[in-house]
Amino acid sequence: MRAAPIAALVALCAAGCNVVFGFDDIHPADASVPPPNVFSSPGPRLHAMGYDFPAAVTVTLAADDPTTVIYYTTDGTAPSHGSQHGTTPVKGIAMSSTTTLKYFGSGAGGDSDPVSDTYDVTTAAQSVAGYYVTNVLLDGTSPVIVVKAGQVLSGATAKVQAWVQGSCPDCAAQVVYGVDTTDQGCLFDSVRDAPSGPGAYPGFTHTATFKVTAPMTPGVHQVRIAHSEQTTCAAAMAMNALVTRPDQSRIGVLIVQ
Repeated sequence: MRAAPIAALVALCAAGCNVVFGFDDIHPADASVPPPNVFSSPGPRLHAMGYDFPAAVTVTLAADDPTTVIYYTTDGTAPSHGSQHGTTPVKGIAMSSTTTLKYFGSGAGGDSDPVSDTYDVTTAAQSVAGYYVTNVLLDGTSPVIVVKAGQVLSGATAKVQAWVQGSCPDCAAQVVYGVDTTDQGCLFDSVRDAPSGPGAYPGFTHTATFKVTAPMTPGVHQVRIAHSEQTTCAAAMAMNALVTRPDQSRIGVLIVQ
């Protein structure tokens, strides 16, 4: 008696079905695979001390799974599968005002939780000391990568722009980088990179090649930067800039496995 409905369905479809719903049309998330982790680079400032982004910000969104499709909005609305999107890393997301960037990633393990980052983009920062780090590539491809414990990345690159306040155009400045709260070097050091001083905005711009050492502890670790105005990079690092400096931001992420 149960064969009749099935037979009727087969007959109906034989007569002309435009859409047939079956198991081949369902793509459930793989429960054995975690959803992707997605991050912005540069991330929003963690603190503030008069330093902020200049008149425009270009952000990269990247995930720890290279197959992740990232969906995002720049108008404060919640992103959906119909939003702007691209495969990680998604580069060149430009913002030129106080903007909330919202995004999530979709992969074999399903969708990640949505993230909301607010950027304060203002020309007011041009009159005071500041910095801007973008185009970060930890492995030549992405600012978010999976690494082994203790792995050394010797060819990381970033575009760095730094300037000092107009009232002190000859002042020295540094942009210290490191992992979590451990300083590892300087992306910019005016003594090394701009001996005559970076000058007032727009200051000095260069592409930095630097080395990052992954922590030994498994998990998610942030590559961070902090601004300092010491005499040298060594002096800036001696004060443990990623702990003591009030102005910091994320430029990359290491997933240690």
